[in-house]
Amino acid sequence: MSVHDVLIATKFHVPAADSDILPRVRLFQLLDRGLNLPMALLSAPPGFGKTVLMADWIHRRVQGGDLKIAWLSIDENDNKLDIFWRYFVAALNNVSPQIGGLAREMLTSPAPPDIQTILGRLINELTAEPASILIVLDDYHLIHSPEIHTSLMFFLDHLPPTVHLFLLTREDPPLGLARRRARRQMVEIRAADLRFDLQETIEFLNETCRLGLTSRQIEILEQRTEGWIAGLQMAALSLKGRDTKSFFESFSGDDRYIADYLIEEVLQLQDEPVRQFLLKTSILDRLSTPLCAALIGDSSDARSMLDHLEHANLFLIPLDTRREWYRYHHLFRDLLRQRLDENFNTVEIAGLYRASSIWFEEQGDISSAVQHALQIPDTARAIELLQNHSGHFFGNNQLPQFLDLVQRLPVEQIKARPALCMAIAWASLAINQAVDPWLELIEEYFHLKASAALTQEKLAPEVRAALLEVLILRQQGSFQIFDQTKKESLLEIQHQLDSLPANQRSLFNTASSLKPVILYDLGLQEEQAGEVDAAARYFGESVELSQKNRNYHLLYLSLGHLASTQISQARLQSARQTYEQALALYTSASVSPFIALAQAGLSAIYYEWGDLEAAEKYLLEGLPLSESWNNWESLIPLKLNPAGKYPKSFELIGAHEDTASRRHKPGF
Repeated sequence: MSVHDVLIATKFHVPAADSDILPRVRLFQLLDRGLNLPMALLSAPPGFGKTVLMADWIHRRVQGGDLKIAWLSIDENDNKLDIFWRYFVAALNNVSPQIGGLAREMLTSPAPPDIQTILGRLINELTAEPASILIVLDDYHLIHSPEIHTSLMFFLDHLPPTVHLFLLTREDPPLGLARRRARRQMVEIRAADLRFDLQETIEFLNETCRLGLTSRQIEILEQRTEGWIAGLQMAALSLKGRDTKSFFESFSGDDRYIADYLIEEVLQLQDEPVRQFLLKTSILDRLSTPLCAALIGDSSDARSMLDHLEHANLFLIPLDTRREWYRYHHLFRDLLRQRLDENFNTVEIAGLYRASSIWFEEQGDISSAVQHALQIPDTARAIELLQNHSGHFFGNNQLPQFLDLVQRLPVEQIKARPALCMAIAWASLAINQAVDPWLELIEEYFHLKASAALTQEKLAPEVRAALLEVLILRQQGSFQIFDQTKKESLLEIQHQLDSLPANQRSLFNTASSLKPVILYDLGLQEEQAGEVDAAARYFGESVELSQKNRNYHLLYLSLGHLASTQISQARLQSARQTYEQALALYTSASVSPFIALAQAGLSAIYYEWGDLEAAEKYLLEGLPLSESWNNWESLIPLKLNPAGKYPKSFELIGAHEDTASRRHKPGF
């Protein structure tokens, strides 16, 4: 499964159109103006119809023409820089498949570059796109990450004229609005624009809702709600099936409490089964028939209830045209959650979260399963999920999310799970976080230092394997300088690994999957010592085992270093074949930034042979990857190709910070 596969597809759907929606012609004209400017801002409190207006305008005026629509519905989980931009790029890719491929690979790489580098590539692709594109970000107020705001401001500042960004938000975002306003670079639609005027209120209540109210009654509602569309909708729902006179007699109070009053009126008018369904499913960010059935225990009831809520306009918003996924209006869901806490005891609420957690686990959405378990709170289940499915996070490059979930758990409970501690340590190594605290917890669990694996003869195989993995992870440091002591330690670890059965479990790995890591480390030691024959032998053995174990990061690293030793041996044809072997193995299922080692090597070889066309071809393929992913081992040779021969392709565009101190991680 690729990283793109785990993105929630319903976040990219333009909400479905409703034939009963009142067309806002005066606002459509403002939105039309936005297509001549970089940006449109729809900023207003909840319930002013921002999303409905945008969707209705798209369906009535825009969709079906030459303009491509990239829609993204934002939620709280999008506040990580990489997650936000992965969804952003995927929204563009959905409407223009030729856009975003490179940016997506950069974002999902083990060592992504700085965000401006990625966005620069994305902007260049958008500039080359012949069609105009409208990007709509719904509920942008849920983003509170300064990094995301800064990166989106950079994106806005460099938009090509054919791309337009429309933001729907409850509050003004920090995106340099004053500057854009002064330069007339955006259209603004505010609460004052979105409010229903008296004529629109009349049309909505008496023509759309068919309530038959008097002019005075409509005027009262319009004044009390100040044209707030959600308030008018809730008033219309409250009026249905009850005496109009009594409603207006009881409809009083400060405007600050109108919303609460009307929502309470809506809930009180529902049958008990409907109220129960609303309260139980309020724990969900998104609703579907199978998920709701997991909470209430009956799929047919869940389907009929969702149909009823949609037809009754009970603030249920379809997320796709097939009516498979929905969400509640945010304000309505907030009220339901409050009422759930008031009407259900903690055991009953915990049962709802447990049922949803089990459902998400069955669907392979482990992150959501853990989050719902933590809501119970059931930390034991959360820890069990993370340990049993840690490979899921590694396989989908979700290591930051994995570590974020770990941080919400008590260390005292985690330290009793050495396998989980090891998974956390490998993940921490991958994103440059401290690993020693987790390795020390493993040693504490076994009441042994990891070095005991090399010195104590009477250790159970599983204990020896576990401690050897601790030693191997600790060895993943810099190999820039030959160290005879380190080499001897690696050889002893290798000897101990060889003494174990190949399928012997250690903690996160097996003995067989750790062997190519040691071989690669030994190859680096020999390479630094100038022993190229020995280095080539170790790298060759690492290639064989890492390919067998499908450790593609280590495979491409080992092939790159093997070819480098062959060059040192003056075996250029062999090196060329090794680099080409790496490229032949590279597929969408084996993505790794270290493939650029092969492109850098081939570019250098063909330059030495005088084949400048081939040299430039490989440079142009490798430079964007190595530069963008900060893969210094291929970045440096690509940038140091003779600039005079290729003034464009070989242009030195600035050294990356701290490249000399960065190191590759051989994988997990």
